[in-house]
Amino acid sequence: MSKGKGIRKHDPRWQMHHQQPRARVLTKRIREIAIQDTAFADELRKRTEPARIDALVAGRGIFWSETPCPRCASPHRRVYDRACWACWSTRYRKPEVWEAIRAGQRYVGAKRSRDGWFDQQDIRRRIRAGEFNTITQGDITAREHPDGRLEITQPPDLKCPDLRAIHPTRLFQLLRQHPELVEALRRAGWSID
Repeated sequence: MSKGKGIRKHDPRWQMHHQQPRARVLTKRIREIAIQDTAFADELRKRTEPARIDALVAGRGIFWSETPCPRCASPHRRVYDRACWACWSTRYRKPEVWEAIRAGQRYVGAKRSRDGWFDQQDIRRRIRAGEFNTITQGDITAREHPDGRLEITQPPDLKCPDLRAIHPTRLFQLLRQHPELVEALRRAGWSID
């Protein structure tokens, strides 16, 4: 049987690990395998700098690279992805980031502004208090909750705790069957055209 051209993507020697020795990003799983299997670590050493794999096995986060950073000329690099440590660390000078790194956690920046956070807290408070607006249109009664949820309470055949969860096809079928539901949705702020 002839071999195909090019590099073999999956080397059968590493099948027992369910992981090929790729050195682009070194994860905890690759570190565990490299500690257990020295042949795996040797194969990684062939694919990247040996000092990087030595630091990986030793559990260090930084290693001394043979090629300095073209930007700042620092030889210190991260084991995880070979990023320059000096360039990487100057980007993350916030104390919260360093606290998360020291604690071994990932820092996630603010997802929303301060005002957005206060708005979310206000919505949560109003939900806990049980606030809602009642919309009545014909024989349809709906409750509009502060988080945007629209609950249909009357008639019993349309009863639904959250109208947003209904598939759009089914929703348009209901709108064709109950024309007063269209007006109730418009009064709730939904755009139905």
